[in-house]
Amino acid sequence: MTSSTVKSLFGLWFYLENQAKRGDLLMIDEPELNIHPENQRQIARLLAKLVNAGMNIVISTHSDYIVREFNTLIMLSQDDGTLRKKHKYQAEEVLDPDKVAAYLFDEQEIKPFEITSQDGIYATTFDQVITDLNKVNDDIYYSLQEKRYERNRD
Repeated sequence: MTSSTVKSLFGLWFYLENQAKRGDLLMIDEPELNIHPENQRQIARLLAKLVNAGMNIVISTHSDYIVREFNTLIMLSQDDGTLRKKHKYQAEEVLDPDKVAAYLFDEQEIKPFEITSQDGIYATTFDQVITDLNKVNDDIYYSLQEKRYERNRD
């Protein structure tokens, strides 16, 4: 009787503890499944450590949390250590943008994302969905607030 997070990550833990070695290729499909957003960030940090330890990592994800955490780790490559320490990141979690590639598989095409040390992975597909969701949510929230205000005024 364990949580779904433990079940999801047990195989990864076992592999890393007992079989993984420098130069290996690790492929993970949607590491975010059944995992709280904070733990998704921790998974991204673990994967960055593995890359920096010499493993080759390929993941498929729909998680904005993971992508944004990778972006943070990439942006920290410009830092002198001050921001890294302030936000409690370890030096071995920082990602060199030259060690990262990201692709969008869309309509039978593979499109590379731009990656820079200033922005990280420029994943506009996530950004547009989040922007649209925020607009709808704000419109509904403020429209309902306005209606409540008008009812209470009358």
